[in-house]
Amino acid sequence: MKVVVFGATGTIGGALLPALAADHDVVAVSRRAGSGGPDNVRWATADVTDADAVRRALANAEVGYYLVHSL
Repeated sequence: MKVVVFGATGTIGGALLPALAADHDVVAVSRRAGSGGPDNVRWATADVTDADAVRRALANAEVGYYLVHSL
């Protein structure tokens, strides 16, 4: 299953990635380039205020986690 995690570099997103990657193909999304994590984690750069970037990140995804906050 393809799972997309927005806010993947945050505290919760970073902790969630390894748990999801154990059973799924994961796309980790952040505004800044990210790296690391399990082999089946692919990193994507996107700003959640950019609809086209969000659409590209979610392409063919079955599950999406939105862990982005705005202060």
